[in-house]
Amino acid sequence: QLARARRDWVGDATVTSIEINCTSGRDGACPLRVRMSSASRFASLDASRPAPDSSWTYRQNGSSSRTPPLSLEIVEFERILDALRADGITSELDRAKLEQVQLQNGTTAPRWTIFPRDRQQAGREGRACYEPQSGVRVDCRTGR
Repeated sequence: QLARARRDWVGDATVTSIEINCTSGRDGACPLRVRMSSASRFASLDASRPAPDSSWTYRQNGSSSRTPPLSLEIVEFERILDALRADGITSELDRAKLEQVQLQNGTTAPRWTIFPRDRQQAGREGRACYEPQSGVRVDCRTGR
């Protein structure tokens, strides 16, 4: 999706968030939403697809992005999946979200938040948070 955005929208597009939400899909279809930003256009692009076999829809927002862009590499998500399994989360996933979050100390950081179908496997909060590059699990509130 990012390669297409760079080709069709703007060459310096960077991903700011991606969300896969299987709880609101029908018959196993998981809506996918990707947000991108561009320094050269001072704009963001919201791309969404309600089901795997459906078309992408795009909406451009003319305001500049207020959060630093995230790097999104498939190898990062593979690390997250490995970390999930190592932590004993074997359930299918309802939702996976990569976003820029503000920590309690005021700084921002990228973070994957994973919502397994069996929420008990993720612990008391029903979700698990991971640092993207290393795949290390962190506290969802503090980032530590």
